[in-house]
Amino acid sequence: MVKGLNEIGLRTVMDVVYNHTNASGQNPRATLDRLVPGYYHRRDDNTGNVFKDSCCDDTAAEFAMMEKLMVDTGVTWVRDYKVSGFRFDIMTFHPLASMQKFQDAVEAVNPSVYIYGEGWNFGAVQDDKRFTTSRQANLAHGHRQLQRPHPRPGARRRPVRQRREPRAEPGLHLRLVLRAERREQR
Repeated sequence: MVKGLNEIGLRTVMDVVYNHTNASGQNPRATLDRLVPGYYHRRDDNTGNVFKDSCCDDTAAEFAMMEKLMVDTGVTWVRDYKVSGFRFDIMTFHPLASMQKFQDAVEAVNPSVYIYGEGWNFGAVQDDKRFTTSRQANLAHGHRQLQRPHPRPGARRRPVRQRREPRAEPGLHLRLVLRAERREQR
């Protein structure tokens, strides 16, 4: 299907949900816990319980192998299946550094890959409690920008202007552009 869409000039964006799984622990559906028990999920420091801020059992991309799982599968989708972009469900739950690694890796395969996601600020990682998150406020400063996807394909995109307290609008998906300055220099 993706090949057919590419052949007629259409691009395919894959909706990815790396921020949670449907089970953890001893649950028979806890696939990641069968690999390394207790490793892939974000846990409460006091109780050891898996956080469920997303809706289900939250994964922890701040752990090296969860980050690697994201990056490696992203590269596989772009290289082997020719996926053109990714829409991240609750991108905020991933460290900004992990998203930068993801972007670098998939752009090494295809420099035109489009990456965007939800930049809400909530849950166990709210206000960067555990790491610098991929939320709107962290992407709106310095050389990092958020851009609103334009409703017309191919139209010029303009940076979102930020107020003192940047807040995501309900339902707004945000494009992750991490190295705008570098791209402008090319």
